[in-house]
Amino acid sequence: MTSSLGNFIDAILDRYADSLILLGMFYYSMTTIGGKEMLSISWSPFIIVVISVLAILGNLMVSYSSAKSVANFNYQYKGRWIAAGRGRDLRLFILFTGALLSYFGAIFALFALIIIALQTNIIVIWRTVLSWKMFKR
Repeated sequence: MTSSLGNFIDAILDRYADSLILLGMFYYSMTTIGGKEMLSISWSPFIIVVISVLAILGNLMVSYSSAKSVANFNYQYKGRWIAAGRGRDLRLFILFTGALLSYFGAIFALFALIIIALQTNIIVIWRTVLSWKMFKR
């Protein structure tokens, strides 16, 4: 059976689960790559922390920006890339792929975090610009 409370709790638990997965990828990246050189790039712990924080915050802000657009503007984002509820499966698939490929090289876990950081924050910026334009109308 479904209920609005169940929907609410499910959404909250999804954010916790996603954050824990991202924290795990961060920990793995930090312990295996931190301070080492791979692909002619020195992966300092600071860079890994920044990438991971951007991935975690971007992941949370994608959901938050969607909820706030409905609450503040009574608007749901439309479009293939920025619509609400469409990106989580892709993000989990990217993390799954990065985790599997990390068997062959730890760098793939970090690449997954980089992709998540870029994808989520670009969507949040895009949504912010759209919301700004809606507000100006």
